[in-house]
Amino acid sequence: MASSRVDHKEGTASHDKGIGVVSMSPKDQNSARDAAIDWLMRRNEGRLSRREQRAFDAWLAADPAHRAAFGDISEMFGRLTEMRFDRATARASRRRPLAAALGAAAALFLGVAFFDDLSLLIQADVYAGPGGTKSVALPDGSHAQLDARSAIALRYEGGERRVALLAGQAWFEVAPDPARPFVVEASGGTVTALGTAFDVSVEQETTRVTVGEHRVSVASGGRAVTVGEGEQSAYAPGAAALPPSHADLTRATAWRNGSLIFENATLGEVVATLGRYHRGHVFFADPQIATRRVTGVFGANDPVEALREIESALGLRMVALTSYLIVIYS
Repeated sequence: MASSRVDHKEGTASHDKGIGVVSMSPKDQNSARDAAIDWLMRRNEGRLSRREQRAFDAWLAADPAHRAAFGDISEMFGRLTEMRFDRATARASRRRPLAAALGAAAALFLGVAFFDDLSLLIQADVYAGPGGTKSVALPDGSHAQLDARSAIALRYEGGERRVALLAGQAWFEVAPDPARPFVVEASGGTVTALGTAFDVSVEQETTRVTVGEHRVSVASGGRAVTVGEGEQSAYAPGAAALPPSHADLTRATAWRNGSLIFENATLGEVVATLGRYHRGHVFFADPQIATRRVTGVFGANDPVEALREIESALGLRMVALTSYLIVIYS
């Protein structure tokens, strides 16, 4: 990553200061964690034989990182077994506590992600999967660039060019055609182009509109506001759009160049954005962790490395329980 920074109220972390540097490579770190999970599962399912115990002791003694990884996984297992993912998990955990807890957590979150992606694929005309953006020419000569895990559906009919942003974020460059308005529909509101280029982002309960060129009309909750070049507006489902305000175009559109910029964002918001680029799920052991504040610049091509930087800067801990499930805890 060429440049990254994580700031928070308790201090600042920076690569220049050497904070967040680990002695093990990510590959070695993952191998140690994988082995630690394997040993913990074997110990949890029954008493180790003398031969197995000797092998386990030798593995622990071979590298201090092995003992650290085993300690991390053991602590995380203790936290996971206190949680109730669902009734099936609870029943299974009485039979095989560790395998059930890890397996159910992974299955639960990956299952949700899989069906969410499948639902988007069914509805969408254009879909950008996890890990990369996608650019496409629309039938009228307009262009759209979709962020990772974003989807649009085309609803061109008669005298209107309508595009539904089903999920994620997209940048639109609109071909002029006064006879057929270009309208983006998102979360119950609409954005009508007035000869322009603009960005629309669906972020949980908020849809944000940022204008790069000319103007748009943003309508929601029975009201409409005109947003000019270099301005932005936002609305919640069913609520009126906010009056236009100055926009930081560099930050709002950095994703188009492979960068993600956050200023005083909650860790939950940061993780949700990084989640577009990660083929898996990030889970907070304590929901309060998600309220921590982060300011930083990260590369979209390596979300796990971004999480490692945040982990170090905020004094948190991160464990990859599988290749697709990361747990963050304090």
